[in-house]
Amino acid sequence: MNRQKIFRILFVISLVVFVISCGMLLSYLRVYHEGDSEYQQVLQGAVQVRQTEGQTEEVREDAGLSAGDPESRDQDGAPEEQAKDVPALLIDFDALLEQNPDTVGWIDFPGQDVSYPIVQGDDNDHYLYYTFNGTRNALGSIFLDVRNSGMMSDGNTIIYGHNMKNGSMFGFLKKYQEKEHYEKYPYFDIYVPEGVYRCRIVSAGKILVETENYRLNFTDGQDRQDYIDRIRKTSGYEISWEDEEKPLVLLSTCTGSDHSYRFVVLAQAEEFYPAE
Repeated sequence: MNRQKIFRILFVISLVVFVISCGMLLSYLRVYHEGDSEYQQVLQGAVQVRQTEGQTEEVREDAGLSAGDPESRDQDGAPEEQAKDVPALLIDFDALLEQNPDTVGWIDFPGQDVSYPIVQGDDNDHYLYYTFNGTRNALGSIFLDVRNSGMMSDGNTIIYGHNMKNGSMFGFLKKYQEKEHYEKYPYFDIYVPEGVYRCRIVSAGKILVETENYRLNFTDGQDRQDYIDRIRKTSGYEISWEDEEKPLVLLSTCTGSDHSYRFVVLAQAEEFYPAE
């Protein structure tokens, strides 16, 4: 076989591989676009920014949503003092429950492009593959562990989400591997019909997928402290905090490489703002 023929064969093989790769990429992009579009529609239909006296457009944008466009988020983020402000969103849970009776809450990271409904299914499998509105999509949903008796009803509330490559769902959590990101965004909010829990992050790191790391309740204060210490040892940096023995929240996503580990963000629900 002469060199020219070999070159033609290699060229054809390369072309086929290229076409297949492009097709797969376009398929992934389509899935991401469809899923993101669906969640933007949910956001627009159920979320508003709280109006406060003297509030400027700039403050409203820092809260995460602009007045004119619910899809507009503050990509550059807000400083820590703004993240500590009173939770700025108003969630229409009646509308959410009408769309999906499995709705149990809403999670929002002030100043970041992350705001989603939280559901709880009959198992921890269904919402890995189905969106909030029941569409089969790789984005899945943000969902509460089926073992939890409710939002913040146990010693540890466990919430799952996919690690999407485009940063959607819980794909952005990997940013918390950097201390600078944590220092800028040390809080997130969980909304329930009764009010809002302001959750302070106390650890971010990889843990083994084992029962001991995904506990819901503790026998006593020491048992709780042992669990917290166990999770905090996996963090890539130290976070100073004071344990107030309030409910814990564990956000969990896959690492994208090793199925034996998950990347988790552990937080404490430090404050509760009753619904008005």
